[in-house]
Amino acid sequence: MKIRLEEASNEPVTWETAVDIPAASLGRSELLSLEPVIWRGRVFAVEGGFLLRARLETSQGLQCDRCLTTFDHELISDIELMVVAQDEEPDLEVELRADDLGLLYVEGEFLDTQPLMLEHLQLGVPMKPICRSECQGLCAGCGADLNDGSCSCEGSSPDPRWAALGELKGRLPEG
Repeated sequence: MKIRLEEASNEPVTWETAVDIPAASLGRSELLSLEPVIWRGRVFAVEGGFLLRARLETSQGLQCDRCLTTFDHELISDIELMVVAQDEEPDLEVELRADDLGLLYVEGEFLDTQPLMLEHLQLGVPMKPICRSECQGLCAGCGADLNDGSCSCEGSSPDPRWAALGELKGRLPEG
């Protein structure tokens, strides 16, 4: 959605749309599917620029990092930014301050909200998706889903890479 900032200086500009975005286009292997994204917001003039308030809502299909089952995760992201229009691109070699984090510099007279929506979709994909907090994952020995019950393994065998340390421990005196 492209918004002409001149229109927003006269009266608030409001939008609401549903956008189909292929999950693969976001380049995140954790993301298996993506429902249509509901993208709505409002831009209005304030002292020093424009205020953008937006919200995106969607449902993500993810794969659990522990048990490998697929599950749906609702994503709701609220965005509030101060939009500052500039005639030329800002100098990228300046040090950012904490109060700069809520600023969006726009070159020219149009604000394109699509890159902002895509950025927040990217940020909304969990790095390590977990289907539920109490997920037990898979058995390292046999691969059984421990959420369905215990596995048939007799016990965990020690990692052979640690065998030398185990021998050393046996030779050290107790104490």
